[in-house]
Amino acid sequence: MEQVTSSRLELYALNVIRNLTTFTADDLHVLENEIGLHKRDKRVIGALLKSLQSKGYIIPIGYRASQRRECHGRPIVLWKNVEGA
Repeated sequence: MEQVTSSRLELYALNVIRNLTTFTADDLHVLENEIGLHKRDKRVIGALLKSLQSKGYIIPIGYRASQRRECHGRPIVLWKNVEGA
């Protein structure tokens, strides 16, 4: 079940980034409701990004200040979508 949930969340993440050349974890926070439906914590976004990186869909290209208010502008990884998801 855990693997199925992870795979499903990866597909949702790929759908979000499909038309984005570059993105950050901030862009994936639109998935928070879906993540909650799968009884996961929103912190799973980091694991999703690492999994997509290991599968060759995305690569890190730098850092950008987070736009989420609760992050207080801390630097987060800027990712490049290499597969066009």
